[in-house]
Amino acid sequence: MIDRIEKISKYSLGFKYFWVDAGWYGESNQPCPNEHIGDWHMHTGNWVVNKNYHPDGLLEVAKSAKDAELKFLLWIEPERVHKNTPLPQEHPEWFLE
Repeated sequence: MIDRIEKISKYSLGFKYFWVDAGWYGESNQPCPNEHIGDWHMHTGNWVVNKNYHPDGLLEVAKSAKDAELKFLLWIEPERVHKNTPLPQEHPEWFLE
């Protein structure tokens, strides 16, 4: 993510936001080099920063965005969760089968 931010800044691409969509959350121990690879999708609904991917809790990403004069947007989807994540396990009454 930091590499992408640096390129956005270096090439003056005119972006105003750095939007992080998928792959930042959950408890996976498998590699997730980008949002297209890894098992991050199995953790959709576990809106806790994955310390395996982001040991600093996204602080370095947020700082990089700020330094590049970008606003930082972190996407969550509370309406869509994987049934084996903590929230539907703790509150099944909140979800439809």
